[in-house]
This record gives sequence, structure tokens and C-alpha cells, in this order.
Amino acid sequence: MPKISIIVPCYNVDKYLEQCLDSLVGQTLQDIEIIAVDDGSPDTSGAILDQYGAKDSRVKPIHKKNGGVSAARNDGIEAATGEYIFFCDGDDWLPLDACQLLWEEAEKTGADMVFGDIWRAWDDRNEYLRLFEKTFYYDDPAFIRELIRTNFYYTYRPLAPMQDAADGLYGTCWNKIVKRSLLKEKNVRFDLRVKGIYDDVIYSGNVMAVAKTVAYIGKPVYYYRQVATSMTRVFKKNVLEINEMIFRCWDELIQAHDPAGEWKLAHHGAVIRRLDHAVQVYFASPANPASKKERKAELKKLIRTEPYRSAAQGVELDKLIRRHRVLAQLAARGSAGGILFFYNLKRKLKK
Repeated sequence: MPKISIIVPCYNVDKYLEQCLDSLVGQTLQDIEIIAVDDGSPDTSGAILDQYGAKDSRVKPIHKKNGGVSAARNDGIEAATGEYIFFCDGDDWLPLDACQLLWEEAEKTGADMVFGDIWRAWDDRNEYLRLFEKTFYYDDPAFIRELIRTNFYYTYRPLAPMQDAADGLYGTCWNKIVKRSLLKEKNVRFDLRVKGIYDDVIYSGNVMAVAKTVAYIGKPVYYYRQVATSMTRVFKKNVLEINEMIFRCWDELIQAHDPAGEWKLAHHGAVIRRLDHAVQVYFASPANPASKKERKAELKKLIRTEPYRSAAQGVELDKLIRRHRVLAQLAARGSAGGILFFYNLKRKLKK
């Protein structure tokens, strides 16, 4: 049994894929397998995977019909044989000692989940994102529940670092190793209903909800590439439907694991964050073909519906970043016009 199975979903990433795979086959921890899932990619990603598989038996390509990143990750989980599962997107890469660092902590503590810090990678620079002030190992359910609140909205996290730059990256799936036996026993998988948006946050929340022990090593284990055409940044006409599914998944998590309502206020923050995303990629997007009047009317109706209405009125404003705080205040007043003005102004100033 390999110590770690690295699952790599690939779709239209041939520009970056060799850098990714080189970082995986070059890991200082050699006892790994690389489950590389070609998700029906129309570019040369599949051929690149086959080339690496022919050279290194640890690289195991899977070719499938396109089903989205969540389905590709699930297929990887089913094919994996390692003791721990690790995810790496095909346009990102790992420090060469990432698996070694995570495995050594897992071997020492036996933790269900071990995670580390992140490099945010731009074209001309890398930014180090430290997630917590100090390393830790916990088997305390109360602390793990705090980590789940962090998944909803990052300012709720315990042990905040001195330099706070990690924003929404706490719930990612790709800076963590998780026991495969835990995923199998508790049937934790990526939810296909959310179309690859927030699927990692929901996955991580479900993992933490059933984990007995977690560890954080305080060292970087992942390079997260900033790509302008990322699916989280482009115009999305179905973002409201996706949000509805995300909220449904969160509701299921809360109903199953938070009967006392400890996550309610953090959940309000998460709803505001999803409203922020909807405004950016839909309502205030220059690519939206609807008229300004139509967009304003639709947004006004939306912020009067649940869960947006309760979130805007009940969220802890001092926990929100500035943009989200302004958005929540405007939404609480029902000011769709104010929201659109604010976001359009921000776009103009950014240019």
C-alpha cells in the first residue's frame, strides 16, 4: 500500500501539467501513487498523462468522459490504494518535500487529517499564506468544530496568524492529506450537485465533521496558481442555482452535525461571501446580457429571499472583510442599486 495517493483532476491544463507532474514524481517521499484523471479534456492533457505513466509506474492515468472536477476527484478516490489521500489540481504544483512533511506528521500522530500552508503563485511572484499562528495536533471535538466554522468564514478561525492573507483558502482540499479509510468508512465524497464550485469547502467540512484528530504542520505544502480564466472568476449565468445547491449541502451538514447551532453566525458570513461571488460573476459582470434595470430588479428580489435576507440581517459585521461588510449592510437595507453601484465603482477603480 502506498503511503499517499495523490489525485490530480485534469481538464484543459496541458500548459501547466508537466510542471505539476514533475513536482509529483520528484517528491522526496517516493512511496506514493499518482492517480491522474483525464476528465475528457479536449487538449493534450490526456497524452501528457500517458507519457508520464509510461515512464513512471506510479503515475496511473484514468481517461473518462467529462463529468466535472468533483466527479474526477471521486473517481480518483475510488481508484486510490494509498493510506492517505492528497489532491493536486493539474494547473498547480507541490513543493518537493510536501508529501514527506505531511506523511511524517501523520506517522507521528496518526491524525485523520494533516494539513499545511500554501504558496499563492502569480506570474511574477509567490505569496506565502500561513494559516495558523502555531502548529498543532488536536483530538478535541470542540477545536475541530472551530475549524469547521473557519470553513464557513475564515475570520472565525482559532489561532489566527500574525499576517492575515489567506482569506478564503482554509476550506481547500488540496493542502491536506486525509485517511482513505475515513473517507471509505464515512462515505465522504465530493458533492456533484455544486458543479465544482465550493465542492472542496463542502468536502473539507464533511471530513472535519467525522475526523477524530487533526494536525497542522505550519509549513508550505502547495503552490496555488492564480489563473485569470479560473472557473471561479468567469461570468456564470447559473451562479444562483449553484448557490442554492451549496446552501442545501451546508444545511445538510449543519442538520447532521450542528444541532446546537454553533455554526450559525459563521454560516451567515458564508452566505454573504456567496452573495459577493454572485454579484461579481453575474449581477455586476460586464458579460451579463440583461439590462441594468433587469439586473437590479432580480438582485432586489434575491436579497429579500432566504438565506440571504437572514444572513444580511444577522451576520456579525465585525467578522466580515470590508467588501463583505458593505455588501451585507446594503443587502440588509434592500438596496440592490447601492450594491451594483458599489461593485461597478470597485471595478472601475481597479482598472
